[in-house]
Amino acid sequence: MAMAKVFFSDLKAGRCSSVVEARLLRYWEARNVKRGGELMWMDLLMVDVNSTVMQVTISAGRLPQFLEQLHAGTMFSVTGFDVSRCAQNFRLTDSSLMIRFNESTSFQELTEPVSPLPEEAFRFRNHSELIGLANTNTQLPDIIGEILSVKSTVCDPPEEKNRVMVTLKLDSDETVTLSFFDSQAVAFHIQLEAMRVDPKVMVVTSINPKIVGDIELCRLFLNATSGTHVYFDKNTGAGAALFYRLAARDTGLPSAAPLLKSYAKVENMTIADLNSFIVSAASQEIDFLCTGRVVRIDTDKGWCYVACSKCSKKLQRTETAFTCGVCINPQAVGALRYRVEMAISDDTAEGIFVWFDGVLTKLHSIRSSEAAQMLAEDCVNPEDTRLPPFIAVMEGKTYTFQVRVTAFNFTEHHKTFTITRIAEDNGRLPADDVVNNGDDDNDHRAINCCRTQNGVRIKTWARPSNGFVKNVYFRNLVMRNVQNPVIIDQNYCPNGKGCPNQSSGVKISGVTYSNIKGTSLTPIAMKLECSGSNHCTGIILKNINLKYRRRSSASYCKNAHGRASGVMIPRNSLDSSEVKCGEFFGVSGNKEKRSV
Repeated sequence: MAMAKVFFSDLKAGRCSSVVEARLLRYWEARNVKRGGELMWMDLLMVDVNSTVMQVTISAGRLPQFLEQLHAGTMFSVTGFDVSRCAQNFRLTDSSLMIRFNESTSFQELTEPVSPLPEEAFRFRNHSELIGLANTNTQLPDIIGEILSVKSTVCDPPEEKNRVMVTLKLDSDETVTLSFFDSQAVAFHIQLEAMRVDPKVMVVTSINPKIVGDIELCRLFLNATSGTHVYFDKNTGAGAALFYRLAARDTGLPSAAPLLKSYAKVENMTIADLNSFIVSAASQEIDFLCTGRVVRIDTDKGWCYVACSKCSKKLQRTETAFTCGVCINPQAVGALRYRVEMAISDDTAEGIFVWFDGVLTKLHSIRSSEAAQMLAEDCVNPEDTRLPPFIAVMEGKTYTFQVRVTAFNFTEHHKTFTITRIAEDNGRLPADDVVNNGDDDNDHRAINCCRTQNGVRIKTWARPSNGFVKNVYFRNLVMRNVQNPVIIDQNYCPNGKGCPNQSSGVKISGVTYSNIKGTSLTPIAMKLECSGSNHCTGIILKNINLKYRRRSSASYCKNAHGRASGVMIPRNSLDSSEVKCGEFFGVSGNKEKRSV
């Protein structure tokens, strides 16, 4: 007996054995960010012959059965499923019901449906409707608009935090700002940059409208969600109609791709050309990439200032308090911020460049307040001209950096350029820090470790051996949520088998860890656990800065001997002479201790 065919509008809550014919519009994964991105289910949007759109959900457990069939645009007959009510928040369709696949669901591809199925379906909302939905979290509507501008913070390679902001003009001539974050921002940036023809139109699905600040000002922002899909120009019928209308009008507006490139994919320029540009070009705001060597640091200007915690402008000091002239606040709360002027030169000229708080904090992973604390421990007033050691050693190094040229640079008061981003650090270590002891040296340089189990690891079996590890250099490393950023493990013995004396015979010596920074996924960022019968010797630690949850991490050491210099987080209190591990943790003998 043939099963009855129904439409989405005929469905009622409960189990359904009827057949629905529909086209798959789009689909995406729903993941639990609080559980490390665990997959919960797959969301689908399908449209039937009456242009009714229905949300369909396939649980993670049942997804492998249907995953290979999922292709946007494909037509299916669906039978044997559950119908339930949608959640009241973040609704994807106008229907109050949704379909859930169960153990009896049949999902068969169609080549010839009984009636033609729509090719696409959207829930477009105008500006006033978006204002009404803003901050309610009830609906995730679709929009269509003309691209006016694109700004991106995505660099190459992409960093942890990314954002792309697109300004769109809707049919009502109102403008909105659409934001993509992190992995979605990177994907959008790459897609837009790779396009040969500059796009004019965007169709964007399942966005979340927000109003920031005073609601009367109606500053509308649209945030992408996990269900957001983007279609350019003629990729959809709706987009094509607007595209041809705009093409006929010939607005003369600049296209999005050049705007994106001028913001994020900037041009290289010598310092001589940069100096010439601000003299000959019209006043504008633009970014360039420069490569140069730091020839001197202006210590007379200091390295920090006290800023207003509200507007970040420099506070004026009075006898009893700090005053902010911008906020007109006589009792302003101050916060320490970086500001360092450096003379940087290339083969063509020299210029004065300013490093502000965000760039220096990101470069060294040390906040200005932490730098002040380091100096205070040495009884140095942060307002004195003495520089923190990690800033002082920047002299003589070469960097590739992004420079922001603004209207200020085209005035007679112009004296400095502002560095907005470090694109490449070409010289973290000066030449005299590179030790060469012969052909047996191992030199690991310029490595990034992201969400790995181990960063730099030396592992030996806990059993007799005549082997050795010597003259190994780990330097210029960035750790991003690494479980064991720095580790020596000489007690490796899986399942406790094959290790009769539980002591490694491998001799480790002359291992250098230099310029290692980033974040640890565990409290103990550095673990040096050496053999009891063959202690590690000649361990050198230089400029280690590893954080755990934005705080100082801990270290663990046993049977290790060496010295430390420069920034040390976690602090090991290693002095400049060769000492026993137990001693530099403040205990005697060969005991072990953890240090925070």
